[in-house]
Amino acid sequence: MPTGILTRHFRFRLPVYLLMAVLAGCSARKPALPPASADTSGQEISQETLRTLIVSLNKRYEDVDDRIVENSRRVEALEREVASLRAALRTSATLPPPSKTSPPAPAAAKAKGKSASTGPSPPDERKLYQEAFKAYSRGEYREAISRFEEFLAAFPSSDLADNALYWIGECYYGNEDFERAVSAWLKLVDRYPLGNKVADALYKIGVSYGHLKNPQKAREFLTRVMDNYPFSDAAAKAKTRLDELE
Repeated sequence: MPTGILTRHFRFRLPVYLLMAVLAGCSARKPALPPASADTSGQEISQETLRTLIVSLNKRYEDVDDRIVENSRRVEALEREVASLRAALRTSATLPPPSKTSPPAPAAAKAKGKSASTGPSPPDERKLYQEAFKAYSRGEYREAISRFEEFLAAFPSSDLADNALYWIGECYYGNEDFERAVSAWLKLVDRYPLGNKVADALYKIGVSYGHLKNPQKAREFLTRVMDNYPFSDAAAKAKTRLDELE
């Protein structure tokens, strides 16, 4: 055991050793019998009580010893790690700094870079989607459809692609072109079955079939919403619509 740990060991164990010495002294002397008239209850600690106390203290200080040893090992490991990091820093300090100069670019590459920078920049995904949605919000449905379709052509794998198809359907629905609205929403359900707009699309398909005087199809899709998405807002609206169709 390292010297520091050993010192702490004796410091923590000192009370135990003192108690053991007291117990040994008590056992070496033959206890004198007290006078018959004297009441000695509670005035002396029995040897059995001392032994129990020593055992308890021993166990407690053994636990303390174990923790001291473990903490000392951790400190030594940290010291080794710090030493290795310092050595690595000293090594890196002796290395020559990287060159800050780079060879000049060929003239052809400069010309190519210049011509590329003057070309049209690619469309911004979010900006294009927001422009399309703003057109829909203003009631400019034809403009919105055109912009949403442009967005889908540029970003078919976007997280907003299913949303774009949904709003195309809403644009057709706003123009009371229910057949095209149904077509757009069916594309959404087919292409993005796990999208966040599927329940709403199925509901609006059912509503559109109601406008198209096809109650059988309307019930089919409204029931599908309730069966597949029972906890969605679309399911609650679908139930109301179904009750109206009865």
